[in-house]
This record gives sequence, C-alpha cells and structure tokens, in this order.
Amino acid sequence: MTISVPPGIAAANDPASPPFGAFAPSTAQAAIIALAQRSALKRGAFRPMLSRLVNLLRAGPVDVAYQGVPFRFYHQASATERGALFNPDYNLEELAFLRAQTPLGGVFVDIGANVGTYAMVLARHVGANGAVIAVEPHPVTHARLAFNRATSGYAHVTLVAAAAGPSDGELMIETDGDNLGASHIVSGERAGNAIPVASLRLQRILGDAGVSHVDALKIDVEGFEDRVLTTFFKQAPASLWPRAVVIDHIGFPVTDYELAKAFYTKALAPLGYSLVMEVTQEQTGHDPAAGFGAGGKPDFWIGGEGGLNKPLHVAISAKDRATVEAFYKAALAAGGRDNGAPGIRAHYHPNYYGAFVLDPDGHNIEAVCHVPA
Repeated sequence: MTISVPPGIAAANDPASPPFGAFAPSTAQAAIIALAQRSALKRGAFRPMLSRLVNLLRAGPVDVAYQGVPFRFYHQASATERGALFNPDYNLEELAFLRAQTPLGGVFVDIGANVGTYAMVLARHVGANGAVIAVEPHPVTHARLAFNRATSGYAHVTLVAAAAGPSDGELMIETDGDNLGASHIVSGERAGNAIPVASLRLQRILGDAGVSHVDALKIDVEGFEDRVLTTFFKQAPASLWPRAVVIDHIGFPVTDYELAKAFYTKALAPLGYSLVMEVTQEQTGHDPAAGFGAGGKPDFWIGGEGGLNKPLHVAISAKDRATVEAFYKAALAAGGRDNGAPGIRAHYHPNYYGAFVLDPDGHNIEAVCHVPA
C-alpha cells in the first residue's frame, strides 16, 4: 500500500535523492555532534539549539550511524531525529529491552515507526532470517523511513504506509508545530494541516505481512495507543499477541495540576525520574503539562485538564528492590496513600517485587523490580 504526498508537502528522500554519505557531517558539524554526545548537551533542552547550529554550518540533513545502522537525519524539524543524532543513549533502555525479548530470527513490530530508529536497529538485531514490520502513515516521514531501509539493505523489513487503527478505512493526521515526529490522529476538530491517510487494523497488518507470531512490539502513536491495542486484543487470536510491548510514553489528566506535579517530583525521584519538560497553557493552547523521565526523555506526563472518572494503574521499572522501597517511602512522604507495601507478588512470578501508592487522584502508581535479590 502506498500513499501519495499531498499538495503542499515536499517529498523527502525521493529516488533522485543523493546516496547515503552525500550529507556526511563536515568537520565542524562532526565536532559539535561529538561534543554533544559526550556531554550534558545531549539532553533534550539543548538539542534544538545544537540543531540550529549544525544547520547554520550546512543546511540540510546529515548522514550518520545510529546504533550501528546508517541513517539520514533531518534533525531540524524532528525531535526524534535530533535525539538520535545528538544523544548516543537515546531510547537505549527501550532498545535493550526489545533486543532481550526478540531473538535472532524473531519478529518485531514497530507501530509509529517514524524514520526507523527502532525498526532498523531491531532489523540488525534479528538478522536476515527475522522479520520487522514498520508502520508509519505520514508520507514525508514514511519516505525518510524508506530511504533508511534502502540504505541499510534490510530486505526483511516490511514497510506499511498506513496508520494502525481500530478499523480499516481512513483517518486524518496532523502535526503540531515544527515537530514532524509529533504527528497524531485527529480526534476532534482538525487543523488546517490535517491530511487523510489509510487506516488498517493491527491484525490485518500482521496478516498481510504473513507473520504468525510477534516477539515484541513497540507502539508510539501520540495518544492513540489504546484505540489500536484494545481492538487488537479483542479480535486477534492469542497466538498473535506480542510477548513484550513497549509504549513510548503515557499521559493522563489530573484534578490539581500543581499538587500532582509536586507529588510526582518527589515520589519518582528514587526511580531516577525528574521533571524533564513542562509546557505552559500558552504553548499548548489549552492546559499545562509536565513530563517526567530518566535520562532526559519525558515518558510520564500529567496534564491539567481535570481528573479521570476511573483510576489508572501505572508501573515503572526499578533497578533493584532497594529502589522499590525508596520509591514507596518517598511517595508516602509526598502525600500518597499506601496501596501495597514493598514485597514479592508471587502470583505474577517468583521475583516480582513491587510497591503500590495512590497519587492525589487515586491513581495506582507502582514501582516494580523483576530481578532476583
């Protein structure tokens, strides 16, 4: 399936595009990239400035290796491509988890593949006898993904130029601001830059690709994850269910934004989480939001839209049992309510060591360690 580039959007990496290496960093660009990669400048707050500086030295993309795979990064208007360019640890924890769950010759599915920073890296990992399915609906981003696949030579990567959705048909996607990687499904009134794209159920995508099982799946579709996965798990046979799933980030609204922000600042600190990014009401056009994360990447978001009708259960991985206990103490000290003291939950598995605390809205926040004592 293919999608034509709509009017007003320039095609990226078309067949006439120069081969990989044509945009190798200049000496000055390489020096800036290297400086960022070995210092605190690799963090998210500094990357837009670095991108502008690299672009001033020579406008256009740069051709580099990321995680051992060649990529052409259009870093100027893509937070994902900036992150992979300037931060050698970008998504490293998630990639390590996915590699551990996906064996040589295994099957990996990437929903919201962007330019392939997960898909191509896992394609290298599973080898030519494995299979990778990369789903990316935006025509510009998909073209960049296709270029990176062609450059890598990974013929075992299947590209799907469609959005994963709850039904087969058509959806509208739009991009907020200048970050192409933040393209998302339109759920309300659409903006002027919204474009139609094909929509396919995940079960159909897997069927069309001819896979009978999935070792690991990563999904990052900017808040549409529940619509995709709920339909899939209701309709697909258990044999198609992935053994492991990585969801890029989670976000939910809270009743008292400032109270919740203060609670999570203290409660998540033992887990290595801090307030990485905060966007104001003026920036969002509606309510403020705070993003917490480790390693400079915000993957846990709260927003000031008002509380949910039903509580959520969110579990965050801890490196050891002592960290689980530290989280529990910090969360209670920050005003949380006990919902389960640190201990083994053998009904999950023998080494499942978790602790549970209710946040100010009653959401069940858990820290869990799966490593034996």
